[in-house]
Amino acid sequence: MTPPSPSAAMMIRQVAVHQVDSPLLATVAQRLDALAAFNGLPLCDARHLAMAITLDCNTFERPSEALQQRIRGLLRGDDGMTWTDADAVYRALQIARQVVADVECSYPHLPQVDG
Repeated sequence: MTPPSPSAAMMIRQVAVHQVDSPLLATVAQRLDALAAFNGLPLCDARHLAMAITLDCNTFERPSEALQQRIRGLLRGDDGMTWTDADAVYRALQIARQVVADVECSYPHLPQVDG
């Protein structure tokens, strides 16, 4: 019997406990669940992906671009991760990038990156 798929919202809430309370992140988590983005992800991959989404949404002015960089790294094999199911991670990252791209313009108070 296949274990139940993790909830994106639950995983993001768990890793975001010590992060900034972000309306963008809350919206992204809800939409990821609605789209079943984490379905089929092993729990360890879901945790890592939730951390990445949380970090990108709370750090970058355009988190969808940061997620796109993660996708490129995954495809090149130089993302520094050992994924249990890289195909499921790719699928979830693509969904997350699109969701974030769709909603990030609605949140004008994203963090500004100094650089």
